[in-house]
Amino acid sequence: MVIWFNNDKARKCLLKRGYVYTLRHLRQGGAIEKREVLMWEKFGSRGTVYVRLWETIDKIENLRKYVSESGFDSVEEWLKAAGNDARELYRVDVIELRSEAR
Repeated sequence: MVIWFNNDKARKCLLKRGYVYTLRHLRQGGAIEKREVLMWEKFGSRGTVYVRLWETIDKIENLRKYVSESGFDSVEEWLKAAGNDARELYRVDVIELRSEAR
């Protein structure tokens, strides 16, 4: 499978820290933890990441403790970028980056 990081703020956080918390819509039928191909902007692997479902967000205030590790300046900005109904919080860790992705 593939995970896309087309949002500059989230992608830069991932590349700088080596991990990022990201909000997504529930990935039906997908594994809770797995390796995925990292992509952005165009087709072609930028590396490999480990993706795991961290928690389902039932209250917006639960995101506040993760916002500094999301790449965004506020929960509101994060929700707007993710889509206001995205409630699955994933932690994505870099396993390997291709040299041109750095």
